[in-house]
Amino acid sequence: MNTLECRLLNVNRGEKLVVRDLSMSVEKGHWVALVGPNGAGKTTLLHAVAGLLPSTGDIWVAGQDVRKLTRKQYAQQVALMPQQPSVPAGMSVRELIALGRTPYLGRFATESSADKEAVEAEISNLDLERFANRQADQLSGGELQRVILARALCQQPQILLLDEPTSALDIGHQQVVLELVDHLRHEREITVLAAMHDLTLAAQYSDQIMLLAQGNLVEAGPPRTVLRADQIGQTYNAKVEVLSRESGPAVIPVRPNSR
Repeated sequence: MNTLECRLLNVNRGEKLVVRDLSMSVEKGHWVALVGPNGAGKTTLLHAVAGLLPSTGDIWVAGQDVRKLTRKQYAQQVALMPQQPSVPAGMSVRELIALGRTPYLGRFATESSADKEAVEAEISNLDLERFANRQADQLSGGELQRVILARALCQQPQILLLDEPTSALDIGHQQVVLELVDHLRHEREITVLAAMHDLTLAAQYSDQIMLLAQGNLVEAGPPRTVLRADQIGQTYNAKVEVLSRESGPAVIPVRPNSR
């Protein structure tokens, strides 16, 4: 079953067409990595799927045309983990995570016992108990990423959108966050659509790669099929070597005029 389908999707930012006639389908529980050079349209595509940008074409989530969903219904299906999250000053970690329950709040916007239980469950699942009462804007980059992930998971989404989830993290914290997402998507059958900068990490964690350039889909398929040295070189205007590893292809930059 396909959890996400886009058909001939076009997305503008201002007067500029950023995503052009893009079609894709993503199976339930699969991880699809969006890769491509800066300006390829990765973030714009994520924001369109999240319902944050207007688009033409069709988006279907869990077999439903999103145009027929209310904003609350949409947010119960799709959650976005942004690259640069906005963290209100003075808000505690627990309060920030609780924002993920907003799509489920009733008429008077009061939390039910089920909402509170969902928040505490994600705090426990992501090992956030020791700083649940701290101010969120005082956390390190790795800690904050886990908190924002917990907020997204509190929406209990079928589709999790990640915008460069490891861009501000060191190697150790990159592995922690990606392993956590991978564990949770298998455990909960969550579909993951992630814009990823590191091609090697994208290859290790994704089931499918979508290579974008200037808003167009260049190629989609398994990492070993898409991540070829000639294709990467042409798309990124870079010289690379692609090594075959058991965990997936490893993309190594090569100095253009190295001896």
